[in-house]
Amino acid sequence: QLPVSIAAPSCSSGGLQRKPAGEGPRRAPARMGSSTLASAAFDTKASERGASVESAEEGAAPAAEEAAELHRDGSLRRRCLAISQGLVVSSIAYGGVFAVSGGDSQVTEDVVDLIHSTYTSSVALRGMASLRRRVGHVLALPAAMASDDSAVVRMFCRSIGYFFADVLLIISERCAGRKPHLWQGRLAHHAVQAVANLTCIFRTEAMEQTLALRSVLCIAYFAEFSNIFLRLSNMMRRGGAVRAQRGI
Repeated sequence: QLPVSIAAPSCSSGGLQRKPAGEGPRRAPARMGSSTLASAAFDTKASERGASVESAEEGAAPAAEEAAELHRDGSLRRRCLAISQGLVVSSIAYGGVFAVSGGDSQVTEDVVDLIHSTYTSSVALRGMASLRRRVGHVLALPAAMASDDSAVVRMFCRSIGYFFADVLLIISERCAGRKPHLWQGRLAHHAVQAVANLTCIFRTEAMEQTLALRSVLCIAYFAEFSNIFLRLSNMMRRGGAVRAQRGI
């Protein structure tokens, strides 16, 4: 006897059809279980975390290099030495100009302050020319220009040394019973300048804060440029008055 296989009717475009004999039941396509989906999601998140860690490490490398560029070993001693240089050179310059001018303190102050303003404004102009856009800052100095051994920071140190020398001059004049020109305003200015300069020179814990402070102070120092014309005007006016007195 021939085996007879009765297949269940199936619906298709041609109507009812019978399955051939010997063909087993069709299986539905396999579906992912919840554990498989969770494993795939975990692997995806792990790969994303790995990529973010790699990118963070790549970004941390330049930051570490900039921090090393900004703060170098032994720079504290050199910064203190630069402050001492500013104080000593300013005192020597004041004494030399005072002797040459015949003891005229007004001429001496104009000449020495003219030298200081010319030096500080020229360094500040160089720093401003190097300002660049930076993440977290509108404009900032490059790390090389804001480092502890840079010309900008040395200028901060020597400038505060100059102001310290002027403080010592005012104290000595007051002890001798004399009143230097505008001595109270000069002391107030030097106190404010000392806070600004010493903070930028010695506060070096956070790289971004140090960079911001030094960049802003560098821009502010360009205001010394206007002092050049003020001192030249005083010297020319005083020279004209002397010539007029000689003519009389």
